[in-house]
Amino acid sequence: MQKQESQFRPCIVTERYIRARNEDGEFFEESERKFKALFHFWYERHRYYDNCDHGAYAQPSHTTELVAMVEYEDGSVHQISPEYIRFIDGKAKEYDFKTG
Repeated sequence: MQKQESQFRPCIVTERYIRARNEDGEFFEESERKFKALFHFWYERHRYYDNCDHGAYAQPSHTTELVAMVEYEDGSVHQISPEYIRFIDGKAKEYDFKTG
């Protein structure tokens, strides 16, 4: 596991729930819950898979994904995918994003 140094930034974590699919297989009845959290750091999570069902010469495989460690207000710690995090400390406003 590779991780960065802790940054401790306030953020909002959005959890999305999809309740069902219609006849066309499309999702509907989505709901969201938002939680205040404290971002700690990014890290690469590695998951390894045993390919034993693909024959004697199959090689083990793995995937790597970027996740964040965040701490909710109740003190619990969670691994969250980046697309569910919104930082609220205004740090991006410190940068001059000029188009051109």
